[in-house]
Amino acid sequence: MANGAQKSISEVVRPPVKGKGVAGDILVAASACILTVSIAGSAVYLGYRAYDRRVQQARVDAFVNSLEHRTAAELASDAEQLHAKPKLAKYVLPRILASIRTENDERRQIASMRIAWAFLDNQKVRRTLHDMRRSERESVAAAAVEALGHITPPAEAAHWLGQCLDVNTGAVIDAVCAGLVSLGDPGLSELKGKIEKLSVDRRIWLAGYVSVGTMPDRDKWLDLLAQDSDSRVRDAVSAARLATTIPAAPIVPVSPKP
Repeated sequence: MANGAQKSISEVVRPPVKGKGVAGDILVAASACILTVSIAGSAVYLGYRAYDRRVQQARVDAFVNSLEHRTAAELASDAEQLHAKPKLAKYVLPRILASIRTENDERRQIASMRIAWAFLDNQKVRRTLHDMRRSERESVAAAAVEALGHITPPAEAAHWLGQCLDVNTGAVIDAVCAGLVSLGDPGLSELKGKIEKLSVDRRIWLAGYVSVGTMPDRDKWLDLLAQDSDSRVRDAVSAARLATTIPAAPIVPVSPKP
């Protein structure tokens, strides 16, 4: 039994047979080589990915930097094509939003907003445009509000426009009023509870604005303004209903105080 046990132990600790050590060394060396090649390959791949991202980012930047030179039709076409390519939009949209918020070129900011029209179902886009209602550049602020008016469905657009009445910038209030009127009943419902946020001059202006043209909701808007607490607004509504033609008040930043 002892000899048998001794034999078993000796078999366990027996030195490797000549030749097996060499094969093992070769196997270890080969494995190390394969591992080295694998690591090197991964490094090359990661380097290529980083280079590819830089190239793609450069292309995105070039696209955004050229937006102000495009016509309205070209911007609309670009927005439509970008919306049809979600994978590409994933890279471009963050740059568009950054341009809207921080761009020094006013025309580029507004052009970027036009691209953003295609993504108004995106909450980040909506919040960015809503934040820009307070831009120190009135044309930029008005463009942001105009974009919000294109949200669908109209009831949601009316809600976002109503949230912009907290700004006392003439151009913004112009855009809000024009947007709400264009939305019809949803816009009317939104303004009913907020009409007093508009100045008297603005409400008088609004009576003249809605009285011009053949808009189907014209009488509904005039009915709302006819119940105004200020007699000057009510008089403006009466005059609007009696007049056959009233020049439309231009929607410009110098319109009545909010």
